[in-house]
Amino acid sequence: MSENYAAMSLQVVEQDICRAIAHAVRFECQTYPRPYKVAMLMQAPYYFQEAQIEAAIAAMDVAPEYADIRQVESSTAVLYLFSERFMTYGKAYGLCEWFEVEQFQNPEISGRCHG
Repeated sequence: MSENYAAMSLQVVEQDICRAIAHAVRFECQTYPRPYKVAMLMQAPYYFQEAQIEAAIAAMDVAPEYADIRQVESSTAVLYLFSERFMTYGKAYGLCEWFEVEQFQNPEISGRCHG
């Protein structure tokens, strides 16, 4: 088990949802770097309910220790979170827009010649 997965699992067991979300978002932004899709929090290892996630995000919005965690939404209203420690709003928006919209609007590159 990776150190990151173990840390996430411990936070879930301790029911420290805000800390678990912040850890996931910061890790994703620093490591890959990309914003974190909020819907991922409903999957393993978290299995948070939508109401839990909404309440945690609302609490994080006013807590100083989570001031770097910000929301960004694609043009199709898919919510992501990112850490301003590791990326700007513009980069986070551009990436979430690519993930949710633009990659599906671009033709697949097959490497074959057509004509």
